[in-house]
Amino acid sequence: MRRNLLLLVLSVFVTGSVFGKVTLPALVSDNMVLQQKTQVKIWGWSKPDASIKISTSWGEKPTTTADKEGNWKVTLNTPAASFNPQTITVSDGEPVTIKNILIGEVWLCSGQSNMEMTLKGMWSSGVIGANQAIAESGAHPDIRLFNVKQTSSVKPQKDCVGKWEVSSPPVVKSFSAIGYYYALELQKILNVPIGIICSSWGGTIIEAWMDAESQKNFTDVDLNLVNNEKLPVFGKPISLYNGMIAPLVNYSVKGFLWYQGESNINRHATYADKMVAMIKLWRTLWGDDNLPFFYAEIAPFNYASNRIDMTKEQILAALLREQQKKVMTMIDNVGMVCTNDLVFPYERNEVHPSNKPEVARRFSYWAVNSVYEGANSVSVLGPQFKSMKIEGNKALLTFEDNDGGFVTSREEMTGFEIAGADSIFYTAKAGKENPFSRNLVVTSDKVSLPVAVRYCFRNFQLGNVANPYGQPLVPFRTDNW
Repeated sequence: MRRNLLLLVLSVFVTGSVFGKVTLPALVSDNMVLQQKTQVKIWGWSKPDASIKISTSWGEKPTTTADKEGNWKVTLNTPAASFNPQTITVSDGEPVTIKNILIGEVWLCSGQSNMEMTLKGMWSSGVIGANQAIAESGAHPDIRLFNVKQTSSVKPQKDCVGKWEVSSPPVVKSFSAIGYYYALELQKILNVPIGIICSSWGGTIIEAWMDAESQKNFTDVDLNLVNNEKLPVFGKPISLYNGMIAPLVNYSVKGFLWYQGESNINRHATYADKMVAMIKLWRTLWGDDNLPFFYAEIAPFNYASNRIDMTKEQILAALLREQQKKVMTMIDNVGMVCTNDLVFPYERNEVHPSNKPEVARRFSYWAVNSVYEGANSVSVLGPQFKSMKIEGNKALLTFEDNDGGFVTSREEMTGFEIAGADSIFYTAKAGKENPFSRNLVVTSDKVSLPVAVRYCFRNFQLGNVANPYGQPLVPFRTDNW
């Protein structure tokens, strides 16, 4: 009797070993969106050396064999975007069918709290238009959302925790506001299904989102901190790359959106180089050296609220923004969303400004211009400082990308400061040289011989100058003090 029971147990074990279902990663699941008109990867785990057969509803039928550890991966050709649901069946002897798949456009959103901030808000901060967006979200079932569970790890992970969900009020309410609003904008523009993967964690440093190799030459980074169990996650390099980026790299995306930098203001000097290193890493991981990477300029915020003097602490965020702008000169197919006009005066001490819809809309402008055949016809960035000439008590400024000239939201331009040789900056008056000019004249009755001009170059300083399309004048300084 005992012998027969043992044989039965062994029989079940062997049968399970031979015919057990394949295991799929969280990203490869019901409701997912696959990137259209490209080659996408489907991967998973099975018994060692198992024969894996794939069948898709649009006709792809690849096969492969699992390796000695049970890992397998196949490549599928995807058709043009469609609102018709598709299926994929994967089998190593017992089939698993993935249902309700759509073919469309897929983007990965990452960063810290301003990317993580959901439509229900964060702390005491709300999001403009959130209630209406949540209420109407059920009308957009072709928007699919995947929220990567926050995970820190000392080693790269093969899988993450999360699931693809169809747009609906309870789903959207707890999803990244920028991610969801971006999906809405893209769907209006392209009329295709949209998939958004959000992998973000508030308070994190950029070094957390990169591997060790990409940052080994930065002298201000201690890579050993990843093993420090007493250190908060947001201060650990490598940790979120291991836990929240490495598990995603097989999944095909059209591009990246990034909103981070607030936690790096005290180490701003290396930020541009680190961003470039991270962009190169992510593009290498996804197998495309030209994948679009669009990022948000950190918004005005009173980081040095206990300071009243003009010390370096008053411009730390401005110095970080300067580094962010620099990235556009260092690597191709990147674009910055300027945000210095998207904060209300009462949000001086609010690190999570509420105007997420416009940030997302400006991200979509970059996508249209650079990815979706906009032929550079959409304005993506406002005027940028080019040169300064001093004539008496006047500073004459010229700008790049300024074919449309300047407009202001009020009679007077605000946000300008001017200094003489003593390096003391005073509030300045600014205006066009003439009604049709694309240059500006900046003066102050307190500075008889100007040496330097700044625009919105403080932690929190709001300007009101833009081009005719509403893209704000990019913050700048003419000095290097």
